[in-house]
Amino acid sequence: MKLKNTLKILCASSLSLCIAALSAGQAVADDSDTHSQSLHQSSDHHGFSYNYTEARYLNVALDEDGVDLDGTGFEIEGSIGFGQHFQAFAGYEDIAFDHDVDISEWVVGFGAHRSILPGLDLVANLGYVSEDVETSHGDHSDDGYLANVGIRKKVGERGEFLAKVELLDLDEAGSTTSIELAGEMHVTSQLALGLGVDISADVTTYFAEA
Repeated sequence: MKLKNTLKILCASSLSLCIAALSAGQAVADDSDTHSQSLHQSSDHHGFSYNYTEARYLNVALDEDGVDLDGTGFEIEGSIGFGQHFQAFAGYEDIAFDHDVDISEWVVGFGAHRSILPGLDLVANLGYVSEDVETSHGDHSDDGYLANVGIRKKVGERGEFLAKVELLDLDEAGSTTSIELAGEMHVTSQLALGLGVDISADVTTYFAEA
């Protein structure tokens, strides 16, 4: 319980600092480009949309406490932007591993974003996580919190680069830190295809998304 409360304070403090940094960054962006905010809100090729649904195919390698497992699965996530600089999100993933191990997880939360330069957004999120593990020996459930900070960067007219650092803390499994890197290409105004990797001390996940 003490660790859980500490994480809540850490997540809240991190998110507050990120929002403050975003606000400071916007002041710089407004001085350099008075149209950056309107372009961002219009979600055209100069800005970003925070209203989207996303599906991923996952290929996962887990190496924890001498146990090596390989698995495949899927993830679905949706986001809704509100106000000028905020978004709410929810997601679900399910991964089937070797030896009849299945892990499913869902998350719900909110975040903030701000344009700090033309074509560059800083994003921070805070969410609640619930996880279920099913094995041939029985089932197990756990829950906790996540906090992440990252960037979205335009690359040319259709490309986008995404990077984030995430802290995940579960009540029983403990805390892990991961880094996610991804690249996307916008095929149309409504469809983007991408590839990426998520790396932590025990788990490496490769994904394809649309």
